[in-house]
Amino acid sequence: MDHPFHQKLYDYMKQQGMSNKSAVPAKQGSFHVDVPVSAAEGVEIAKTIESEFQKLGNGSRSGLPGSLNDLKIYDD
Repeated sequence: MDHPFHQKLYDYMKQQGMSNKSAVPAKQGSFHVDVPVSAAEGVEIAKTIESEFQKLGNGSRSGLPGSLNDLKIYDD
């Protein structure tokens, strides 16, 4: 290792890997969103996407993190 930071990072990652006996990857999922066709409905697109993300974030039993609860999508 070229730098002490890299050695510390390697040691930390190695320790974390050994301490997690039954760690499993986070569940990945997908969803379908019907997107309005008209450009005038851009606000509706943002609301639809925001709604779908909130559904994912609120489904704590689905294995997805709750960090999506405060997600807001803005149209600039």
